[in-house]
Amino acid sequence: MKFKSKKEKGFTIVELLVAMSVFAVLLMVAVGVFVRVIRTQRNLVHRMNINNNAGSVLEQITRDIRTGYNFCPVNFGNGEKCDFIETNSLIFTNRNGDLVNYSLEDEAVKKDSIQLTASDIEINHLKFIVRQDNVCDPWRITVLMSVGSNEVEQEQYINLQATVSSRILPRETPGAPQSVIDKCRRL
Repeated sequence: MKFKSKKEKGFTIVELLVAMSVFAVLLMVAVGVFVRVIRTQRNLVHRMNINNNAGSVLEQITRDIRTGYNFCPVNFGNGEKCDFIETNSLIFTNRNGDLVNYSLEDEAVKKDSIQLTASDIEINHLKFIVRQDNVCDPWRITVLMSVGSNEVEQEQYINLQATVSSRILPRETPGAPQSVIDKCRRL
């Protein structure tokens, strides 16, 4: 009868269990890191989409303001300059002669009740500041917007601001009061 020697090659059950445990721990760490990277990448792509959409909306607003006029109809009709006016909605006349109304409703920017921002974007704050140093100077409007997401875990908001002047001078606006035309002609 032959007996096996203890010097035969192979692994014991204890060695196999230890190796499998170490492999399982390393695999769990790698999967955790991979999941975290995927989650971070998804969050970053979503934030880039928010920024792109908010930038597009802000660009549309500033384009309309740049070619619009009559931002202070009451003051303008009286031949007075727009003092520092701060408002949550902006109503003015666009280049086609139509009234335009930008406002914040239901956490979205709307133009004449049509939603401009995407559904996954949350607008926390929208404010328009209208200034005019002199009745003959162009209107200067500052748009302040705070943009966030209703899908991302953290409640972080991006603050955006743009200041734009109307290209149309008050004396050139259709229906400008004669007092404004006369006053601006002298300058």
